[in-house]
Amino acid sequence: MADATGDTKAQTAEQLWRHYGRQLALPEWGEPAQLRLQHAKVLLIGAGGLGSAVATYLVAAGIGQLDISDGDQVSLSNLQRQFLYGVADLGLAKNRRAQQRLQQLNPQVQIRALPAADPQQLPAWLAAGDYQLVADCCDNQATRLVVNQACLEAQIPLLSAAVSGWQGSVALFDFSCPSSVAERGCYACLYPYATAEDCRQLGILGATAGVVATTQALEALKFLAGLPTPSDSRVLRFDALGQRWRQLARQRDRDCVCCGAYLCMENH
Repeated sequence: MADATGDTKAQTAEQLWRHYGRQLALPEWGEPAQLRLQHAKVLLIGAGGLGSAVATYLVAAGIGQLDISDGDQVSLSNLQRQFLYGVADLGLAKNRRAQQRLQQLNPQVQIRALPAADPQQLPAWLAAGDYQLVADCCDNQATRLVVNQACLEAQIPLLSAAVSGWQGSVALFDFSCPSSVAERGCYACLYPYATAEDCRQLGILGATAGVVATTQALEALKFLAGLPTPSDSRVLRFDALGQRWRQLARQRDRDCVCCGAYLCMENH
């Protein structure tokens, strides 16, 4: 894992209000929520169209630590929706460039650049990372299933989002709570099979990714601050063409091998 480069100097109460005063003024937020956020550690999987916005909002809001996992380099086709990067960044590693940009946004946040989330390496990251949340912003379903399995086994909450074509979705799986898993299941309950389709085949507008990513960031901030989040029991589905959000109730698939094995272990 990469060395941390963030400046972790404590801020005074006055500095906190100057920096985060707009969110501290919210009655539902205030200093308790801000302090929770400042002690939170999040692993972000994928620094692309979703990850660019999620990382930016988490860092801007004052999260304690953000680890960014991505193994890609910036390409010209990314710039249509991945606004952490510019033409001058073409060919550079996304995780490092994102780290540098975000550190300029908020030097108080500890930000680390990690390689791609290798299935063999991910469980060790989760065991050692002391994460309160994993934000899955990757661009393929095969990786989402791997991340789902690893988070479930490590009992770390997973906030998963996806976007393709005109459609997007966000869902939170609180794997730290066995009763939540027993009732609402895991990502594999909803999407058990990996597909080969991605935005190269289906297409995507940058603004569609932005709407879904902003919602994912909002749900992450509320969860980390201890506020209610509708995505912890529902799938939030977005139709960009119709400009419509739907909330679909979740229920565990009794035949799901993934969370079925987890619950079996919990009961023994």
